[in-house]
Amino acid sequence: MGGSSVWDGTLSLDGFNASATALIKQWEEMEVDESLPDWAWRPCYRMGVPSEVEGYLALEGVYRNCGENQIEDRNDFDDADIVADDSWVQSSSDVAHVYDFHAVYSHSYREHPHLSRPWFTLHPCGTSDWMKLLLQETEVMDKEKTLKYLPAWLSVVGQAVGLKIPLELHCSS
Repeated sequence: MGGSSVWDGTLSLDGFNASATALIKQWEEMEVDESLPDWAWRPCYRMGVPSEVEGYLALEGVYRNCGENQIEDRNDFDDADIVADDSWVQSSSDVAHVYDFHAVYSHSYREHPHLSRPWFTLHPCGTSDWMKLLLQETEVMDKEKTLKYLPAWLSVVGQAVGLKIPLELHCSS
């Protein structure tokens, strides 16, 4: 996002840190679903000393039920089948999964990684193209684009992993 007049849709390390800080602050100020914990900055340690510049954004301990709750409308019954208090039948699985979401900035993402598992990244291969389209407002300053980058990115890729980002996160403060 540097000083150029045409934004390329990517973030610098400073831009990532600024966007992460803004996301953490906005998330704490909003009324978010109680089942979601707060985002936090996890510093990387160099020689035993934490670095506030190098680190990653973390949303850890997000609980999701394995099976979808399924509610059936039971309208196909006669008077003999009526249950006194409830005409809905609900079934659900007791199995829960715990997810940790991490957003990490790395210069090595310029090379497309080869992993044998699904993942989402702030990867310049294709992400920059759709981020340009998503944040393409001619009157929005580069600094504001930087601060809105992570919430915008999460609102798209978060859907793929069941992470719903509140709309209030996109409002100007």
